[in-house]
Amino acid sequence: MITGIIMFISLFWIPFLMAWELINETKFKKNIVAGVTLPYEARCDDAVKQRLDKFVKQEKILCALLVVSAVPSLFFKGDFGALNYMMWWIFFVCILPEIPYIFCNRDLRKIKKERNWGYENPDSVIIDTSNIAPAKWLSPWSFILPLVLGAAPFLWERSFWVLYLIDSLGIILCGLSYRYLYRNKSEKIDEDVNLTKALTEIRRKNWGRVWLITAWTLAGLNLVTAFFKDEPMVLTVFVIAFSLIMVALIVSVEIRTKKIQEKLSTKSGKGVYVDDDDKWIWGLFYCNAEDSHLFINDRVGINCNINLAKPAGKVLAFLAVLVLLSVPFIVPITNTVLDKAPEIEVSETMLTAESGGTHYEISLDDIKSAELLESLPPKLVRTMGTGLENLLKGDFSAQDYGSMKVCLDPQCPPYLFVEQENGAKFLFGSREDGKIAEIYENIK
Repeated sequence: MITGIIMFISLFWIPFLMAWELINETKFKKNIVAGVTLPYEARCDDAVKQRLDKFVKQEKILCALLVVSAVPSLFFKGDFGALNYMMWWIFFVCILPEIPYIFCNRDLRKIKKERNWGYENPDSVIIDTSNIAPAKWLSPWSFILPLVLGAAPFLWERSFWVLYLIDSLGIILCGLSYRYLYRNKSEKIDEDVNLTKALTEIRRKNWGRVWLITAWTLAGLNLVTAFFKDEPMVLTVFVIAFSLIMVALIVSVEIRTKKIQEKLSTKSGKGVYVDDDDKWIWGLFYCNAEDSHLFINDRVGINCNINLAKPAGKVLAFLAVLVLLSVPFIVPITNTVLDKAPEIEVSETMLTAESGGTHYEISLDDIKSAELLESLPPKLVRTMGTGLENLLKGDFSAQDYGSMKVCLDPQCPPYLFVEQENGAKFLFGSREDGKIAEIYENIK
């Protein structure tokens, strides 16, 4: 049940975020609404307004249904039940809200065609970019401090070294993404040079904020993990809090960016303007064979998109779809692999323990001490491996015991704690009644 509560708290807000993001698309920004470029007169067109109102109602109803449908996750008693339910829930949350948007985009394109609002030569808008200041990128040193802080735990605490390494690499990736995934092309909306300049500066500034927020969040997660590694509940609260704060800050940056884009382009669309709808599938996916770039800025907001016309773009899109389709099956597959009873055996020379591909061997001659525990060590925390209600395996640490390799079912005491002459420690268990006590007596 605890897993269901944590999953609910961590994820229930996603439909609200997606609903806001999509409903916000009904406001004209850079002459674009719901992914369709329309002239200024379309803002007062009854057919356009009615279709947008219908879309807003659909998204609100869908958001409410998705949030309510997440509630059952709170009542599952087992980890696998709650996890499996929420994986399916996430799958539908990622797909369903986009469906009304796609239909709205289709209908607005029909209205656009009926009104003859499209340009025959959408790329004919030419402006003098010589007056636009060159890009002023953040210094790479802006990402050095969070990188130093994120890697600092390596100096005094290495039990979570895999997490520290991944987050540190993530900070480096933030710096590289900030510098090399950005383009200015989509900021041009008409012949106004000053408007293009302002929109470019706004996007670049807020683009940098997003990556800095992400880098500092990763650094904070590493520091919190290092200081509270022996307090699993406190650590869980901090991780959830850090994640929510990061999302809130990034969303606030996105909101500010879109509001400014909306305000600056209020008068645009009366004369000549850029119309590249033919390069956007459903207003969501960029596909332009004439564009040599793999990544392209979204037309509104601060996000970026993949050019599906490029071979690499097709590969990345295929992988993204594959990952999305695999989400509902992650838990069943994991359950099949992991839900194998821990097996522990002792021979004349060797103590072995294994479960689902994890295998440990200890020479009896190398055993320094052995202890039979009637309960798990206090403050047992997973550093890398599996931590489920019926299976613990991998690298763990515990108060008074330190780091150890674990392979057991936490619901089936007693447990065998073994320390080797070289200082390596192990904690094993079995679902067979009396098996661990028997092995302990044999070793002793």
